[in-house]
Amino acid sequence: MAKSKRNKVVALTKTKKNQLTDKKSGYINKVQELADKYNYVLSFSFKNMSTFALQCLRQYFKDEES
Repeated sequence: MAKSKRNKVVALTKTKKNQLTDKKSGYINKVQELADKYNYVLSFSFKNMSTFALQCLRQYFKDEES
């Protein structure tokens, strides 16, 4: 029978570093470029929005951006 891999202890030196800072800096650069390109910026605020509705909204604006 195969061994379970769930409870293995892994040293932190062997884990991969998260590339989150690269993504954040890319988003910041993109926002700055778009802010220079367009005259207006719209901001949306919502509470308790369903996942499907949020995905549809993001897809709508993603298509408009391209």
